[in-house]
Amino acid sequence: MQISIPWRRGWKKPFPSIPRINWAHPLAQKLICYVYDCGGGVVIDLVSGQIGTHSKVGTPSALAAVAPSPFGSGWKYAQQSSTSLADGISFPANIRTNSFTSTAPYSFAAGFMPVSPINASGSDTLIYVLADATAADNWWAVGDQGTGQPVVNFGADSDNAFTTGRAWVPGNFTTVVGVLTAATTGTGYYMDDSGYYQTTNWTGLAPNNDGTGNRIYLGYFGSAGAFGAACHFNGFIFYGATWRGRKLSTAEAKYLGNDPWCLLWYPEDEIFATLVGGGAPTPPGPGPNFRTSLLPMMGVG
Repeated sequence: MQISIPWRRGWKKPFPSIPRINWAHPLAQKLICYVYDCGGGVVIDLVSGQIGTHSKVGTPSALAAVAPSPFGSGWKYAQQSSTSLADGISFPANIRTNSFTSTAPYSFAAGFMPVSPINASGSDTLIYVLADATAADNWWAVGDQGTGQPVVNFGADSDNAFTTGRAWVPGNFTTVVGVLTAATTGTGYYMDDSGYYQTTNWTGLAPNNDGTGNRIYLGYFGSAGAFGAACHFNGFIFYGATWRGRKLSTAEAKYLGNDPWCLLWYPEDEIFATLVGGGAPTPPGPGPNFRTSLLPMMGVG
């Protein structure tokens, strides 16, 4: 279990280095994906070790670029002038994402910071998405309906809005969590660093997907001739995480919303633990996090 480090709590990324998953942390159990913006132009899945690719659809009217934020530097995504354009990050398919099914339970979460102006295009914005190789069908998504009000989508069902209709606030670290609790029911959590919190329950869901080659998309989804790029998010996407076969509880969702980096272990944590004689996580082995566990040793980050 990760030792308690008071200066490691909160929303700001604690270090510019590349962390690894602390697999001893309770929130790491059944985690199949954790895409992390390292801040220097690299976005990495800390579970598979894959690196995201800067991807474009058409000729974007505005380009994503690395920029500073109050919570650490990262890719700053930009609104596009048309849904036929996109500029974001995509990941290749891997055995964990490609074997994902619509069977409950599963959970997903995204941590991001909107920047003014928020989306008012009337077109969907998608922030963190699992979709097939053609970007024609999605399994689930965090986004909005063109108003800056967050929605959670479980694939074939329509966008599921939160009951209060509160738009996200520019400059706030925002967390949205979606949980498919049973075959046709789900729960969403929406919170930010101002202390705002709400949860909404949905019924009558119809989650499914018939695509293959499933992969993660950040900041956009779709392609010209499919559903449109849906790239009207203006801001930073710091992480996205997915749990298969796990239903995050209300307490766990709140915990993640208050301390998004709690299940990560940075090289600086290793040094701290050595100096104070604390217990570091179980040393990495040839498991799902083996490649990213070696990154600090290789001088990456």
